[in-house]
Amino acid sequence: PVLGVHRPDLKRVANHRVRRRGAMAPIEAAFRVASTDAAYTQAEAPIDLDALNLFLRDSRAVAMDLNGEPVTLVMGNEAADLDSIVSAITYALHVTRRSCIDYEWMDRDPPDPVTGDWSGWNNEKESQCELRFAVPYVACAREDLPLRGDAAWLLDDIGVDVDSIIFADDLDPMALDASGRLRDVILVDHNVPPAEFRELLGKTTRVIDHHVDEELYPLECDVMIGPVGSCATLIAEQASEEAEIGCDGMLGHGYTGNARGLWAGPLAKMIAAAILADTQNLDVNNERTRMEDYVWCHRLAAFAGYEEERDMTSLYETLKRKRFDQSGLSPRDLLRRDYKQWTLGDDVSVGIASFGVPLNAMGDAGVVKATCDAFMRDRGVRVLVLMSAFEGEDGSFKRQLGFASLDDENAQLCEKMATAVGDGLGGLRTIEGGGGAFGAMAFHQGDAKASRKKVQPLLAEFLEAEKEAADGVS
Repeated sequence: PVLGVHRPDLKRVANHRVRRRGAMAPIEAAFRVASTDAAYTQAEAPIDLDALNLFLRDSRAVAMDLNGEPVTLVMGNEAADLDSIVSAITYALHVTRRSCIDYEWMDRDPPDPVTGDWSGWNNEKESQCELRFAVPYVACAREDLPLRGDAAWLLDDIGVDVDSIIFADDLDPMALDASGRLRDVILVDHNVPPAEFRELLGKTTRVIDHHVDEELYPLECDVMIGPVGSCATLIAEQASEEAEIGCDGMLGHGYTGNARGLWAGPLAKMIAAAILADTQNLDVNNERTRMEDYVWCHRLAAFAGYEEERDMTSLYETLKRKRFDQSGLSPRDLLRRDYKQWTLGDDVSVGIASFGVPLNAMGDAGVVKATCDAFMRDRGVRVLVLMSAFEGEDGSFKRQLGFASLDDENAQLCEKMATAVGDGLGGLRTIEGGGGAFGAMAFHQGDAKASRKKVQPLLAEFLEAEKEAADGVS
């Protein structure tokens, strides 16, 4: 095991491998609009802020070049939260850098086994290599980034060139594929694309995720899905292993390398911040926190200059404050700031919106109801689930759950769903005095630790059972 920790639940479907297909043009041709002498293309060169921003500018230029070479799209999930954004940027840079290093390495003759001297270049080996430019894709509109307060603050605090990041309204993955410019897809922080991109599953070659494995990716796909607190933990583990395994062997317990310069500063801070946010400051009482989260967070936080526990705690408290400060957001902004949608059971479209204010604090009840109705119509959703997480007046962490629908038939479905998932969420207790726009379908959630990662599988299980019952399946 990478960390010297036994991980029986971590699933590795296929061995890691570098795929090489056919002959490639010289590096200058493949990177026509990229900076071929940039630090991010060089072995051992540290990825400082200048190198990171140059990569983002180049990745945008490569993706937008209508006559360019096919690219690898590293797609974060549709919620586009801090973990997803950080994972997409980090792994895209790593894949691009690793392919450049491999390209240079495989283009050389091996050293003399006695003297260690290099015997020069062997251009015939060029056909053994494949140069890839991986582009990070953030699956929300650019205007929506400020709704993700923790992510917006972190990128700004580090100095990341946000203008160069590819957002959902900058690039259509389906159009990229139709143009012949989509080489393949890497999914991070999810293992199934949203419905509008489901056809891209056939081009998915790599998955790194920490959610429930839906097992819809191709059999030949290289997969790492593990029950850790943050996808960023798996990104750190996989990138470090892939960056150094060729030279140094398997990464064992006590590994302290920085992935040949990958963790020089900004990426280390981004990864550590995402892990801290997802695990609530590495809280051992958080059921999702694992040893891997602890080890990789401390390791990378040290590279970012956070060597003391109090410094890491200060970073976490700032992220938490920025994330939950949603007091100025409109009802529409609250719904779309962290939203995911699925088609479950017998073709039932279900959306889940997560935000950080109590249900009754979303605004005027009439305005909130009208906003929810319009939101559901725009997205073709039958059931809208609202998940509220906030700090109560007594300082404790609380969750509320609400259900909304457009007609009586789906209102009855909401009632059944609430009854079915209640036990799995520690019980649901109707909010005293009514739930504003949601009436009797607004609840206090007994288990405050149960996030969307737990609610969605419960809803899926119930709706699948409903479908089987309707079909006469016992």
